[in-house]
Amino acid sequence: MIIREVLPEERDTYNDSVSHIMQSYEWGIFKEITGIKVSRMGAHEGYIKSGFQLSFHPLPHTSYTIGYFPRGGQLTQELIDQILKIGYDHGCVFIKIEPNLSSIDGQIIKNDNLVNASPVLPQHTFHIDLTSSEDEIIERMKEKTRYNIKLAQKHQVVVEEKSDKESLEVFIRLTMETANRQGFFSHPADYYRKLWDVLYPDNMCHLLVARYQSTPLAAIMLFKFKEMLYYPYGGSATVYREKMPNHLLHFEAIKLGKKLGCTTYDMWGSYKKSPTEKDPWFGIYRFKEGFGGKQVEYPQTVDLVFLPRIYKLYNILDPLRFKLLFLKRLLRM
Repeated sequence: MIIREVLPEERDTYNDSVSHIMQSYEWGIFKEITGIKVSRMGAHEGYIKSGFQLSFHPLPHTSYTIGYFPRGGQLTQELIDQILKIGYDHGCVFIKIEPNLSSIDGQIIKNDNLVNASPVLPQHTFHIDLTSSEDEIIERMKEKTRYNIKLAQKHQVVVEEKSDKESLEVFIRLTMETANRQGFFSHPADYYRKLWDVLYPDNMCHLLVARYQSTPLAAIMLFKFKEMLYYPYGGSATVYREKMPNHLLHFEAIKLGKKLGCTTYDMWGSYKKSPTEKDPWFGIYRFKEGFGGKQVEYPQTVDLVFLPRIYKLYNILDPLRFKLLFLKRLLRM
């Protein structure tokens, strides 16, 4: 078996070999457009039997990088050996590895360079079975969720799929507004524009906008890859929240997923498993739980460490960086 870089003309066969949108060829193109180096490899046996994609992010003020391997395939000794070689070639301090559910076949292998680490992506999410009928999906929802969907419909909230630049800007504005209101960090506006420009032409990105009369109340960006529909990004306005636009928005996303032939709606993250009411993520958890999906848990995130001393220093300094960013946000408010 030969393992080498994937060629542009092998895009389709490469995509056939991976199982998550963040491992897709197109996602790699997006990362490259944002200035991030990408290594896209394929194991060939006359065709690409398995593929994987890593991105390399520069560590500020150094010549080192941090590697990222999101939602990739099953970790085998052969794969670890390949990742080690690639990581050394790119001057990595460490590579963060977040396996995908569909790639897990037993436990992650033991290796002296692997250490348990904090995740970048949420470790828990809800999957809604789109192979069920619409009535069956509604029946599995919490009573309050069904009520709020009907309330939004009663108030004549309208959800539409959009593909124009103006609606993309509405989504970005609502996403930024939500981030400021709830105190979390969002990507810069140009991130979403580039993501849309890469994924939309291949029917991999969809935009839903909920409006009351002429006022945009909420919007979500959805990704489609193979038979999965993902909900990674969304935002909502402060006004008219009592009209429950978000509930109707996700109900329409479920119907869109069925229309697109998807089997699963991945709500991307519930962040924690069964948090208490005092937990800051409880509201998000309760909202997503209301749609009746199955809660799933991703395997433990691990870091493949190349330079232990620098890695240790990084883990001390990185939390301070986020505290400074949060302070800057408060000072701007």
